[in-house]
Amino acid sequence: MKKKNKGITLIALVITIVILLILAGLSISVLTGSGLFQKAQESTRISEIKEIEEAARISYMERQMEEIAGGEQVTMAGVISDLKEKGYTIKEIAGGTNSVAGVKLNKSEISMEKISTEEITYEYVLGTTIRYFVEVQGKNYEILFNNGEIIVSIIETDLTDINKLPEITVTSSNDEIVEAQKSEEGKITLTSKEKGGEVTITVICAGKPVTCKVTVELFTALDKDNTNPGEALPEGEIEIIEDDASKGIVIKDKNDREWVWIEVPKTIFTTANALGEEKTQEELNAAIKADLIAYSGIYGKGSTIQNYNWSNRDTWYRGCGVVDNETYITMYNKMINSVYENGGFWIQRYEDGRVNINVATAQSYASQMSPDETKTSSLLFGIQWDLVCKYLEVKGGLTTGQINYNSSSWGNYSGSPNARQERNKKMNIYDFAGNYFEWTLDKAFYSANAPCACRGGQFGRNDGPASSYGFYSSTGYDLGISYTWNGRATFRATFY
Repeated sequence: MKKKNKGITLIALVITIVILLILAGLSISVLTGSGLFQKAQESTRISEIKEIEEAARISYMERQMEEIAGGEQVTMAGVISDLKEKGYTIKEIAGGTNSVAGVKLNKSEISMEKISTEEITYEYVLGTTIRYFVEVQGKNYEILFNNGEIIVSIIETDLTDINKLPEITVTSSNDEIVEAQKSEEGKITLTSKEKGGEVTITVICAGKPVTCKVTVELFTALDKDNTNPGEALPEGEIEIIEDDASKGIVIKDKNDREWVWIEVPKTIFTTANALGEEKTQEELNAAIKADLIAYSGIYGKGSTIQNYNWSNRDTWYRGCGVVDNETYITMYNKMINSVYENGGFWIQRYEDGRVNINVATAQSYASQMSPDETKTSSLLFGIQWDLVCKYLEVKGGLTTGQINYNSSSWGNYSGSPNARQERNKKMNIYDFAGNYFEWTLDKAFYSANAPCACRGGQFGRNDGPASSYGFYSSTGYDLGISYTWNGRATFRATFY
């Protein structure tokens, strides 16, 4: 019987191949799942980076030796040139984010009016930094050179946005006063609100801040070359009742007392401003006083009733409520210097309300009305009363005659006397030519028996204009206990 040969059938062969493929797939899955491929690839990447790093270090050391032997100074550019010669792909990038040291503003200070816009510009401050990147496996890695040590970063750098300039951030210290926004590249728009004050605009770029101080005028309709009541504002809680200088600026202090700003143009101080740098304080004081008298003198020289003697202008006398002549002079000089520096002074908006008091008592009350610890308060000096008269002429539209001779058209009203009637008002100052006479620190000239001086109009008297003087005497005149006609006297305070 003949024996048959046995072989692998086609079906068996197919099955075998399938089984081998399955086993191969399982092996690949096991290898990839375990990260062996990724680890091998990562190891290769790191190895190539370290190879480049080592080549750079060798280049640097060789160049150091050449430098010692009298060659050129070792530079990063030289090392990079060597790497290029070895066939490495090097990318050089100048400018961009890496070379920005910050920004520079075109202004460090700016003044604005309320509800207005201003613009400041900025430009980037660029350094000369060049960054070097080597390509490994299609990705870019930075070559860092620091005090002789060369490192090739193993962290990839995306060069897509490498040339873009960094963003800046803009903030205002108080958005209720000024908002600040980047309007377009290189420009920042400032928008002021209805509040006045100072804010700081901060611009940050590359982690480095620069600032611009912005001042928004506290008061409107001011002559910028004239006065700045903001510089003379008291510290602490101040409410601005009226900020329009054309109507009369009014503030309220923490004690609810209201004060009006009396403008005195800085342009009047021709004598004081003409003094040289070597001037003494005494010379400046005398010059300021002379300029003030020249400006407002028509209201101190007299009226239809009085003819004032200028030799007694603001002279201390016993009983005026100021302890001695030295203290009086110190207060007076502080006042006129404040007027000179700030272009004005503050007075109470209303007559005080306390009536039938002597001048010493009035000064005692007035001296306690300072709205903060940095200011001195007192009765008005005579020159201040005259400056208020001049202010009403210049800003209030009154004529010299309406102030100096007959104030009945705007004051001197009749009716039941009251220390705060609020009936006649000019530039937000009430009862300046009516209601009660008011004590000042002026010294009357008539006789030694009548040192006390009151100013202004009185209730029911048309013959007492706003600029007028009252001179009074009684038993104990030298103690300042005399009263006005009909016993009606009050006061208003000032601070400086």
